[in-house]
This record gives sequence, C-alpha cells and structure tokens, in this order.
Amino acid sequence: MIDTSLPAATAIYSCRSAVQVEHHRLPHPAFKEFSFRLRTFERELGEEVENEYWKPFLRSLKRYRFEVTAAPLGFGNPIVMPADLLGWLHAQLEQCTMLYPKFAASSRKLLQSLDQLVEGNDNPLLDHISRLSGSARRQKLTVLLKESRLITTFEDTLSSRHLINLIEVVGEGQLRGSECFDEIVCIGPSRWFASYIFSAPRAPRIQVLHFDWIKDQWRDSAVFIGSAKSQKDSGSDWQRIADEARYDTEEIVKKAAEEPSDQLEVEELLPILDLDQISNRLAQSSSVSNSEQDEAEARLFQLEDGSGVFLDADEGSSWLVIDLGKEEEARVKRINVSSIEPGMFVLLREVGGGDYIVPVADTILGQQASNARGLQRHWKSKLRDAVQSSSSYTVSMQLKSHGSVRANEGNVRNWMSARNIRTDDERDFTAIMRFVGLGEETAKYWKNAALIDRAHRQAGGHIRKLLLRQVLKADLRDLERLGRMRFELSESGGGQMIALRVVACSPTINRMPLAHIGRLFELEGDVWRG
Repeated sequence: MIDTSLPAATAIYSCRSAVQVEHHRLPHPAFKEFSFRLRTFERELGEEVENEYWKPFLRSLKRYRFEVTAAPLGFGNPIVMPADLLGWLHAQLEQCTMLYPKFAASSRKLLQSLDQLVEGNDNPLLDHISRLSGSARRQKLTVLLKESRLITTFEDTLSSRHLINLIEVVGEGQLRGSECFDEIVCIGPSRWFASYIFSAPRAPRIQVLHFDWIKDQWRDSAVFIGSAKSQKDSGSDWQRIADEARYDTEEIVKKAAEEPSDQLEVEELLPILDLDQISNRLAQSSSVSNSEQDEAEARLFQLEDGSGVFLDADEGSSWLVIDLGKEEEARVKRINVSSIEPGMFVLLREVGGGDYIVPVADTILGQQASNARGLQRHWKSKLRDAVQSSSSYTVSMQLKSHGSVRANEGNVRNWMSARNIRTDDERDFTAIMRFVGLGEETAKYWKNAALIDRAHRQAGGHIRKLLLRQVLKADLRDLERLGRMRFELSESGGGQMIALRVVACSPTINRMPLAHIGRLFELEGDVWRG
C-alpha cells in the first residue's frame, strides 16, 4: 500500500542517496539466434503479416520470446510453451510449403531454433538468480518481474529448485509503497520498468538482468534534492546542458557505428496495444451484429491479467473500485468511471459478467422483483419502439412538446437503456409517460422506478460493506503483487467477484451493447498483433 508518511519518505530518500545500479548482460547464443530469426522472418513476410494464416503463428512466437525474456523461466517451461502449442506451430508449418513456398525455408529454420530452445530448457537469467540467492544475505533476494501474471509461474519454478525460501518475487505495484528491500533484481531491460523504480528506489542496490542482444540505454535521474547524484550535478545548469548535449551526440555516433545492428530495440520485444483502435473496431462490429440491442456509452479498460472490459461511461455512471492508496475505510468505493485510473482495481462479476448490483437488488425486492422489472421493461420498450420507428432526435423533440426539460438525443438513448432506472427530473418522466400513452399511470410507474432505485442503492451499499469487510481482513500484498484477487459474496447473492488492476484506459468512448459492459474478454489477439 502507498504510504506517504515522513518515515516512509525518509526511508526512500536513504535508498536514493546511496543507490547503486548494476547492469548484467547475459549471453545465450541459441535464444539470440531464435530472436533474430523471428525478427527477420517477420520482415520477410512484408504485407503478409496481416494474413490470417501468419498472424496467430507470429503472435504465439512473439509472446513466447517476450515471456522468457521477462521472467527467469526455462525455455521449455510448459506454461510459456505448452506441448499442444508447439505441436500446432509444426502442424501450421506443414501447410506452408504448399501455400507459401517462398517462406518455407526460413519458417522451418525459425521453428528449428525454437525446438532447440525448448529441448534445452535452460535460461541464464534463472541460473544467475540462483547464484545470487545462494550468497550470504540478511534478507530474501527480491526479484522484480515486468508482468505480474508470470509471478506464480516463476514461484513454481523456484519451489521445484528449493529456492522459494530464499527469493521474494514482486511486481511494480509493490514498489510504490513504503517498504524498502535489501536488494532488488529487475528481470528485463531497465526501460521496461516505470521510472520510479530507479529514481525513487526501494533498495540501496539494484541489479538489472537482461540478455546481451537487447539494447538498453538508461540514464539516472534524481527525484530528491540532496541525493548523491543531484548534489554531484547541481554545480551548473550550463554544465548539465553541455553534458546532455555531449551524451546525445555520443549516442548518435554510437548508433551509426552499430550498423548493421546486432541488438534488438527494447520496444521490439514489448506487446503492442492500441486501446482506441480496439474500442472503435469492437464498437463498429457490435453496431452491425447487435443493432436491436440496448446500448450505452462505454470506455475500454486494459486489466492486469491481459483482459479488457468496457465500463458504462454515461454521464453520472459509476463503478465499484478498490484504491489501495486510500485509508482503510475508503479503499472500497463507487466512483465515476471517468475517474478510474491505472493502479486502481475494478470489481467485476467473474461468472456471467454484467451488472453485479441487479441480482442483489432483486433479492432485496423479493416477491416484488418480477412485477417491478416487468413494469420497467414495459415503458422502456414503448420508448425504444418509438425511436426505432423514427429517430432519437424526433422523439426528443416530441418529448419537449410534452413538457420534458432535458430531452435530447443522448438522454433519450440513456432513458430507454435498461441500465437507467428513471430520469433525474420527474418532469422528463411525466413527458415520457404521456408520449408512450401511459400518462394516466405516471404516478404508478414513477413509484415503481423509485422502488427499483432504492433497492439498487441498498444493494450497492450492501456489496460495498461486504467487500470492505473482506478487504480489511485480506492479505492485500497478494493483490498488489499479482494485480488480482477473488472475493466471495455468495451470502449477498452477488456470487464471486474479482478485483483486477487497471493497466490503461482508452480516452475514446463508444456505444456498446449492454451485454458487453462489465464483461471480461481477452485482449490476447490484440496485444500480440504483428
């Protein structure tokens, strides 16, 4: 958890003032050969990289290359290269000679390199970590992984080597807090990690381990005035500018001298993800296949475990989150979706997806639930039919003529959505009732909507209390470390929920079917696109 107290800041300051960063570039000729053959093969494909035959082939190999670079796992570890995947890759290659003969030789050599790695099942990163853990030290060796989802797999490897009691594995989230460590070993090039890992370190000694064919250029930068580096560089702004200019010139000369390059850029190894593009594409496909479904404004969020989720972004919409940066009683809260930031944890129903409030609210409504939901669907279906027979603009103008004060196209779409319970202003609701021919029963329908609204508010408060109770007694180090945690709410009728850390969010808002909102889906195909 994030601690901004004076003792915490002092501890971090002490680490920063004396920090030593060591880079270890480890060779492995076979893995280098595979990595460069993969890059060369991708370039040879040219425009064919977008071909559906080659996309899953490349995606699997690029993910494999990244994972055994980002974690000290054997090259043959079945988690990163399952036997069925390896078999599929070879089966795919059997068709290559007939379908794409000009790529047959190079693709065959590429898989031969992969077979050699898998059969050897070594990894110099793992060997180096094992040696470090065997040296005398006061505390466990702390190993930082870029991907939290690989932590459990690496810990299984450590257990098989009887090293689990000597090594503590952490994710970046844990290094935002006040806890300081004796020594941190970062797996992968320094540019993979957030700047605070080095500029506000949680250990006086940091080691960076990566393969020697990865180009990694990192310059130290001090956060705290008075640290060892800031004192050394504080003599003259002109001197600093001259030093930076000289550094940049040296880098240009160095890069020119490296042609042809025998190193891969850090960015070449990382997954590629364009959330805006994904959001727009899914919205377009949904509008074609689900033209008659209820829709709502939604924003796409990328989550820790490689999945994505659309959350309701209509004005005033909110979602339940866990914010470990807050005091204990304020960690579980509902906030506006526009306020959800990377580092927070969103709460989602793990089974079935969708709105977790509805089943709990129905439990509160009891025998009234069926009738209440039926009345709600009745007036909304009439409003939706009117929009489909004309347009949301036409309906908004007609609602204004019936006394609505806030009718516009956006609000009309919102009012007819199943996620919306009632209008904020009763005059708008009265106008809708008149327009759809239910004017004489306005009071009945308004009372019914108020009943549902009250049940939803009670359900939200109840779920928050149950979650807060579990959060307060849970070991949140696992939540910080792994970026996910399950919570059982069976006593409330909400079933099992999962908290997942937000990695990134799209600024784009699109209209999505309600059935897609709050439902997890895999971003795998998009993350490892060519």
